[in-house]
Amino acid sequence: MDLKLNDKKALVFGSSTGLGRAVAQSLLNEKAKVFLNSRSADRLELSVKELRAHGGVLADLTQANEAKRATLEA
Repeated sequence: MDLKLNDKKALVFGSSTGLGRAVAQSLLNEKAKVFLNSRSADRLELSVKELRAHGGVLADLTQANEAKRATLEA
């Protein structure tokens, strides 16, 4: 299905596992630029590695200016 999300940006919270991860994967399949977020750095890092084949930008949102840098980079 083409939802016309090509190059749209999406921030998905809780995206390292479960439903959040499934949402992130679905958005990536629709060619959206997806920002993953999780409270668990280890699980997030694993998810980023597995989903990176679709492209993406890594940002630590606990750090000042990371959100701005990531959205400008994407």
